[in-house]
Amino acid sequence: MKRIICIAGLFITLSLNTLAQNASGIRGVVIDNASGEVLPFASVSVLNSSPAKGALSDSLGHFYIGNLSVGRYDIQASFMGYGPKIFREIMVSSAKDAFLEISLSENATELDEVVVRVRTNKEAALNKMATAGARMFSVEEANRYAGGFDDPARLATSFAGVAGGMSSNSIAIRGNSPQFLQWKLEGIEIPNPSHYADMTGIGGGMLTAFSSQVLGNSDFFTGAFPAEYGNALSGVFDMWLRNGNTSNYEHTAQIGTLGVELASEGPFKKGGQSSYLFNYRYSSMGLANDIAPGLFDEELAMNYQDWSFKLNFPTRHAGTFSLWSIGTIDSYGYKALSDTAQWKVAHDQESNFTEQIMASTGLEHKYFFNPNTYLKTSIAATYTNSHIWGIWNNRDFTEQKDLCDLQGSNTDIVFNTYLNKKFSARATPTAPVSR
Repeated sequence: MKRIICIAGLFITLSLNTLAQNASGIRGVVIDNASGEVLPFASVSVLNSSPAKGALSDSLGHFYIGNLSVGRYDIQASFMGYGPKIFREIMVSSAKDAFLEISLSENATELDEVVVRVRTNKEAALNKMATAGARMFSVEEANRYAGGFDDPARLATSFAGVAGGMSSNSIAIRGNSPQFLQWKLEGIEIPNPSHYADMTGIGGGMLTAFSSQVLGNSDFFTGAFPAEYGNALSGVFDMWLRNGNTSNYEHTAQIGTLGVELASEGPFKKGGQSSYLFNYRYSSMGLANDIAPGLFDEELAMNYQDWSFKLNFPTRHAGTFSLWSIGTIDSYGYKALSDTAQWKVAHDQESNFTEQIMASTGLEHKYFFNPNTYLKTSIAATYTNSHIWGIWNNRDFTEQKDLCDLQGSNTDIVFNTYLNKKFSARATPTAPVSR
């Protein structure tokens, strides 16, 4: 145990960030909340800044506010005919641009004179079909939540009607079982994306594979689900990955108690709109065991890794294509102590091992027929595999017997498509199809 504490101490709060540019700032895209169409020449400004700082979105809806000092900023976005929106306390670091996807809602009220007072409404979900029991949460919130480990499942425990614990990210929503929680990524239902899923509690795990380096703004539902969430009984996490930086290359390396994390993003070609976004994480215990083999042979050893990426390819006439993936590989082992004098009870003679794999990959196409109508189609594959086995040892290790050997796997192919049509600021029906 002393060795574990010493190794963990070496990895506490060390982070390295490298970026191939001279200044940090805030970048993002401005879109219509109902139709998803980009809003060109929208005004994005930094509140309470001196001198005033801001930018206009370009013809593709992208904006960039550069040369910002390290700190937190309030950002306001506005566009003629749309209600303004404010994002509070956006963190700008010394080595990485902050990213915002700003969706503005058309203002359908016509008056002779109107006074607009901007306010932040975090209760409003991204999904426009949600009428109650929904809340949008941002990456910024996940980073700032105490004890959250950048895990959206742990962040959700701060919401009314949601209960959780410290040992697992499984959550109970209004008394419902955590196993009935639905996870969706890019509009596709995926298996539980948690490390060591269902080991410490049905429906939960240690922490999810979602990293703040790749996660975009997402929705959390506690009830009154829109029709597209037909398989949900408890709650819904509707997760989305952001697109990579289309202007500059950014690379991040972090080392901490949870593990080593590497992230990279940037354009495939300078001046183009296609981009990549990639993140990989490897457990600190696994790294320590690689450096000093045998360090955890007779002690609790948790070795996990995860990945996530998104490739985005806009075209001039054929729409936008995206390829995304997320996955986890987990292993857990406990070997019988070689010093039999330390054996206290019969089960100490056992060696137990667990291996789990989860992977989900999807290809998405989004095509705009006109500024108010688009068709979004996705095809995805999900895979899970779990293997648990145990070995019994006698006192002198001359005899071994298999105690259990359980293995199961599941593969699903998912097809999803829906048509979105914005008739007016008050009417935007969506026709989803999923198989």
